[in-house]
Amino acid sequence: MDALILSIIPQEIWEECESAVIEVTALEQINEQDVKNLVSMFEGFEFVSWSSSAEQEGIELREVSDFWSKKSGSFRNLFLSKEV
Repeated sequence: MDALILSIIPQEIWEECESAVIEVTALEQINEQDVKNLVSMFEGFEFVSWSSSAEQEGIELREVSDFWSKKSGSFRNLFLSKEV
């Protein structure tokens, strides 16, 4: 239920956060509105990737939303940073 829990964190907190690592698990129970709300809070991050290495190419937030909403049971680590 990571999307639900993380989407409850106020936008002001996300704005103060310099970086985050989030385990994204595409659970059957995921509510797509929770994912949409949470992913919109990630818009202030410049670096979004499935890899911790800044040398790796970043991804679009749409890809995060699509993965999370697949409900496949798979998981990945998401790396967010305000500096590349």
